[in-house]
Amino acid sequence: MLLLAETLLFYSCNLHQPKESFLLGSHAGAQQVTGVSRFKFNGQERPLLQEERALAVDSFLVVLVLSALPKIFRSEGVSLFKLEASKMVGPWVWATVVAWTIALVAALVVGVLYTRGSGRCTSTRRLDGKTAIITGASAGIGKETARDLAGRGARVILACRNTEKAQKVANEIIAVTGNQQVLVRHVDTSNMSSVRKFAYGILSSENNLHILINNAGIPGYTTRKLTSEGLEMAMATNHFGHFLLTNLLLDLLKASAPSRVVNVTSNAHWMCHHLDTDDLNYKWRHFPGWLPSYGQSKLSNILFTLELSQRLEGTGVTTNSVHPGVVNTEIFWKEGWKIINFYAVIAAWIMAKDEKLGAQPVVYLAVSEEVDNVSGKYFVDCKEAPSSTLAQDPALAKRLWGASEKLVDLHS
Repeated sequence: MLLLAETLLFYSCNLHQPKESFLLGSHAGAQQVTGVSRFKFNGQERPLLQEERALAVDSFLVVLVLSALPKIFRSEGVSLFKLEASKMVGPWVWATVVAWTIALVAALVVGVLYTRGSGRCTSTRRLDGKTAIITGASAGIGKETARDLAGRGARVILACRNTEKAQKVANEIIAVTGNQQVLVRHVDTSNMSSVRKFAYGILSSENNLHILINNAGIPGYTTRKLTSEGLEMAMATNHFGHFLLTNLLLDLLKASAPSRVVNVTSNAHWMCHHLDTDDLNYKWRHFPGWLPSYGQSKLSNILFTLELSQRLEGTGVTTNSVHPGVVNTEIFWKEGWKIINFYAVIAAWIMAKDEKLGAQPVVYLAVSEEVDNVSGKYFVDCKEAPSSTLAQDPALAKRLWGASEKLVDLHS
């Protein structure tokens, strides 16, 4: 859903076209399309990701349909500029039906191709005797990740804000997997006091921690909202809470090595073209809206991963960040319609991965043998992928770490 907004900006951005026409890509079956290859945004150029190619194709087809409407009207003897009431209804209804039908078919086809080409975790590794924590595991990607890890024999702790909902999920996972070691603990990652209470509880109850998956997140808001602790809501939920939680549990992770930290981020980090580490909560800056602020929080996830990997060298603890793709979760209906055009949400919903498929890249980083010794990288569809120039800046990562330490009062 969140990538849809970026993709819809596709046509207003500068597209580098080295040839008159070229292949769109091979992930979901190569199609020869004119004018689409690399994406240039805020002066940074990168290859289009699979979901962006898919959404761009669908948008391209819809544009073609809409561009054909004038011809439809002319064929009916109707001028777009001088419509007569008696001639208005028929052509408009007919054209609308045709446009929606073609758009729907295109969306369905692109959705099938996108999901068919999406990455999947093929590892059969068992996790018996291992302990995993997943934040935001009461729904969506977190829920399906928990189900997978529990099925592999892990002791799984669902770290959630809504414990009643999470307990129902835990009961469901226990019933399906037969694994009785699926527990629920309360944490609200937007509240640093809640994060501390949760972390201290884990340190007192758990002897080991092998996998920490920082998954909880929100898309952000159209206007600036602060937590009771004075932190911008999206930054608090998506970055600060997980930054604090990971640091509080680092000693346990090190003692349990080999262990892993997986940070769920988003390709929306490309939408953040400047990170002011002196004003992460938009106290002095103009609040830019939900997408840039969400992008800032997701960029922070990647930079946190980058710096954390440097600090963990030689400890046996690895950390990587992952973009799960466009995934159809309940966030579509809870938040998406409030901040994105309703029709755009519907289109993304039709083409999106289901929750199980969306969880595959997260599971991959949590269990796969292929990444046993990989750390500090950014993954998409179970493969290492390019991130923005800002996301690869080690000096910026260090500044973000220092600013985050102060804002969450890490050493108190």
